[in-house]
Amino acid sequence: MHELVEFAVEKAMELGASYAEARFEEKNGTEVVMKNGNPEGLGILADRGMGIRVLVDGGMGFASTNVLTKESVFKAVKKAVKLARAASKVRRRPVEFSEENFHEVFYEVKMRKDFRDVSAEEKMDYLKRIEESVLGSGITVPMRFLSYRDFIWHKIFMNNEGALVESIIPRVSITYNLVVFEEGQMEQAPFVQRAFSGGLELIEKDEPWERALNDVKALQRLIKEGKEPP
Repeated sequence: MHELVEFAVEKAMELGASYAEARFEEKNGTEVVMKNGNPEGLGILADRGMGIRVLVDGGMGFASTNVLTKESVFKAVKKAVKLARAASKVRRRPVEFSEENFHEVFYEVKMRKDFRDVSAEEKMDYLKRIEESVLGSGITVPMRFLSYRDFIWHKIFMNNEGALVESIIPRVSITYNLVVFEEGQMEQAPFVQRAFSGGLELIEKDEPWERALNDVKALQRLIKEGKEPP
């Protein structure tokens, strides 16, 4: 993929750009959802594309594509250059960047417990723990939306001034939305998302099942002890 990113920058410069950058991003992962105790199946997350930003005659243009072939990338480059030229004709002052020193760097977040080595059933178990914790509280929670998501986020950034930044970041999260029914009243909290850069060890350390339990207790107190505004 480095070759295609470099290709985009080189073509932009050949077409007259004074500055060019290309950014590749890719996400691959999984998602499982549970609604009111019923598993809703497994989703596969797969998304990737490239964005190109250029400066031509003091105007800036941007274009992107999710078809990662040289032909499609070159088409996006030409579009970005065309937009930049058009923008330069209507700007009162040209876009100018500060002088900076650019570097090449690679960084990666390592996982102690890699979610790629864990089955969908085991990932669903995290949601089941929330379900069991909430229902075991004795509080009536008739509506429960729970989701688990993970993905590897791969990025490559390159410009014509020597910058090359590549990163690989694993992301994992659990989201829940709970509705409590008490004394004829219903109370719902906003969606709660516990998200981390790392592996499943961070979910286990965070214990979202305990947080969800505390949230339903708080909603129950709100119904029982809350006062209506005057």
